[in-house]
Amino acid sequence: MSDLETKIRKTRTGPAPKRGFLAHQAVASREVMRFARRLTSRDQLVTFLKNMTLVVPLTILIWVYAERENDQKVSQTIPFEVVSADQSRLVEVQNMDERSVVAELTGSRSRLDFVRELLQPRDGQSPVRIVVDASLQPGRTHTLNIQQLIDQDPIFKQSGVTVLNTSPATLTVRVDRIGSRDVPLRVPPALSTIESAVFDPPTVRIEDAEPRLAGAESAGTLFAYADMESLPSVKIPGPHAEKSVKILRAKDDHHRVVTPTEVSVSFNVREANATYTIPSVAVFVLASANIQSQYKIAYDPILPRVTVVGPPQKIELLRREDYQPKPRAVLDLSKSDVENPRLKTLRFIDLPEGVTVDDASARREVTFTATERPAGE
Repeated sequence: MSDLETKIRKTRTGPAPKRGFLAHQAVASREVMRFARRLTSRDQLVTFLKNMTLVVPLTILIWVYAERENDQKVSQTIPFEVVSADQSRLVEVQNMDERSVVAELTGSRSRLDFVRELLQPRDGQSPVRIVVDASLQPGRTHTLNIQQLIDQDPIFKQSGVTVLNTSPATLTVRVDRIGSRDVPLRVPPALSTIESAVFDPPTVRIEDAEPRLAGAESAGTLFAYADMESLPSVKIPGPHAEKSVKILRAKDDHHRVVTPTEVSVSFNVREANATYTIPSVAVFVLASANIQSQYKIAYDPILPRVTVVGPPQKIELLRREDYQPKPRAVLDLSKSDVENPRLKTLRFIDLPEGVTVDDASARREVTFTATERPAGE
């Protein structure tokens, strides 16, 4: 037998080639039609059609189910949180702002659909928790494999879905011991009209990474603000008392724990400051007798348009023509100033109590000249 005949025989006697779903459907349709032609009576045809109404839907359901049970791969965003297995330690992510990764998941369609539903955040809580080994040394950063950590979460372990890849592939975390401090409460700086605020309790306990607490403590910035800006009463002059005021959290305080979360406070609100622009203010020089006897100082003695800020009653006093003493601006000069004349800022005096010049007026500068007096003058 020739080689060509051998190949042909193997081809004819070998396994039938694989057919797709449409090919199988065409074959099945032809077989059904052949069978239908063999039916010889009306009763046989009716019985055949009744059987087909049961068989065909069942066949389709079996095919759909089998198709869903085939392993598939999908790309999925996975929100997560990171904690330490040791509750006395704090873990902070260093290499990403958003607490989520994009992962490739594999499993049956039904299992993947089930897992993707579980991965939806609820009530602000991340569905996946990455637990960092308690053996990681505190006070240092560590690089971890995200895929291995996420794959251990019960959502995937119990559902039969596997995490293959993640982007990013690694997680950089810092581990620190948790410390605590009792810190004083303060009124937010924006509420400049609030006076004599008394909190109950006067302090709250803060838990955070020990190095961060120690750093804020040494810098004098370890305190907490009461969330008073949202209170309607802070806009009404007079005494007030609030029984339930929340404690503010800084935007970057992802891990800080504050207890209690609410306090009571009593305070007084004074009237909001008013502003007034004084048409002109007199300027005079303040220098030592020796400088004034040795140098002739030339400058503009009038400073136009000076804006002041203060309580409304005090501002009203400044508006009166007969108010005394009139506000003045002082040009302070030293020996080095007269030897090297340059722009100088002014100092304002004789303002009513609680009244100050605004920032722009406080930064205004004047020019002057210093000429030595002739001998004997």
